[in-house]
Amino acid sequence: MTKKPQIKAIIFDIGGVQLFYSHMIAARLMSKIINIPAEKIKNVLQDSGDKGSYNNLVERGAPLRQYWCFAANRLGIEQIPAKKFQELWNKIFTPNKPLLKILPRLKKHYKLGLLSNMGKGHKKYIKSKYKITKPFHKFVFSCDVKSRKPNSKIYKTILKKLGVRPFEAIFID
Repeated sequence: MTKKPQIKAIIFDIGGVQLFYSHMIAARLMSKIINIPAEKIKNVLQDSGDKGSYNNLVERGAPLRQYWCFAANRLGIEQIPAKKFQELWNKIFTPNKPLLKILPRLKKHYKLGLLSNMGKGHKKYIKSKYKITKPFHKFVFSCDVKSRKPNSKIYKTILKKLGVRPFEAIFID
């Protein structure tokens, strides 16, 4: 009789799992500053299309200034007040309190991993404001490994850090 594989690790995403988010929150606030419709701003900020997209720049670790210049270009304006926009961009999150509450209990029984397609600005903010990495044994942010989901490199990185094989982990996205 073969032994059934045992789950040894649980890997969580941040966006939509630990922290709910809405790009429209930031887009509405930004719209008041640059007089561009919020819907247009939201479309630029959540664009995850080609390799030249805003999200690709953010999640692959581009400097903050570079991706705010990219956003300005896509919006057809000369410049964006980058520091102010980064502050507004950070306002998109709402904690998933029930999940965050059970993570310490899960940590007693499983290796916990954190895997996220997140840029440097959000990473710094959420680590500081929400202490999001505290309940986890290991974590991987796309901006640090220059790879984003669904590329296998980012998954292999977190599995290696946790010391588990793919069939020994579940990923909650």
